[in-house]
Amino acid sequence: MKTQDKSSREGLKNKIKITEEALSYIREKNKNAIYISSFIPTSCCCIGMKTTKVTFSDPNGSIIYDEYEESGIKIYVDKTLKFIDDTINISLFTYMFTKKLLAEIFIPDAPF
Repeated sequence: MKTQDKSSREGLKNKIKITEEALSYIREKNKNAIYISSFIPTSCCCIGMKTTKVTFSDPNGSIIYDEYEESGIKIYVDKTLKFIDDTINISLFTYMFTKKLLAEIFIPDAPF
């Protein structure tokens, strides 16, 4: 069952902070929506540690998400994610010739 929270911003639990670089990158790609989902890597040093995956898409399948809008961009967020200070910080990561969007996540049981 797909559900969506279309309530006003006051009813949503998180605030959105998106850097100008990330906003420019989204517009450069000519996109108007991003989806922040949970992701567990299986082939790196952080095997089993939950992180986020940011894609240019609407949510698919039977997931539960909140919907936000910031600067004309729709932002769909997996409701199972917890964010530092209830703030979704979206930034742009660049390395050599690659660029990708990042969303910081709160990991309560991290060993460090």
